[in-house]
Amino acid sequence: MTEKITRRGVKTPYSYEPDVLEKLTVEQALTDNGMIISEENNIKEVREWLSQEQDNKSNYFIISSNEGEYRGILSSSNLLSNQHFQENLIGTLIKRNNIYIGMSDTLRTAVETMAKENIDVLPVVSKENTTIIGILSYHDIIATYKHGIDEHDKKQPHISLRRNGLKILLRGQKMVSAMKRKDELK
Repeated sequence: MTEKITRRGVKTPYSYEPDVLEKLTVEQALTDNGMIISEENNIKEVREWLSQEQDNKSNYFIISSNEGEYRGILSSSNLLSNQHFQENLIGTLIKRNNIYIGMSDTLRTAVETMAKENIDVLPVVSKENTTIIGILSYHDIIATYKHGIDEHDKKQPHISLRRNGLKILLRGQKMVSAMKRKDELK
């Protein structure tokens, strides 16, 4: 059945296992990377700090309260815009919806949320309250996805048809040789 489907140009799966992103949770992909900025800092302080920290280039920043509660996401273009007074607090720039994810959510849910909201980081918050546990970036998801694919490939034996064909030929030659020997012994 799948041969007919394949001949018609429809891509068929090699196996019927669920997608790696469906099996993995946010907790499995979460790393220590990420930057959280307090809503109490003013714009000037954050801009100066970012200019000194060349390693912390990001398109989006997670904003929290001083107690670590999630407040929102801020784009770097909004932060670096010259339309804002430098003395204003970072918290006044937050305009995005409160988008976040939990530790038990799947990576597929995270990817769908990132795609829908057009962002490349998601804050991971606790179930009990909105305290930030970590930050999930698309780099983390891709690394975890790659690791999952590598593990899946290790489990699946790959024998090329060429090699398999050679094995069949060798067995056939051995059988012919054995039959010839029997005939010669008779």
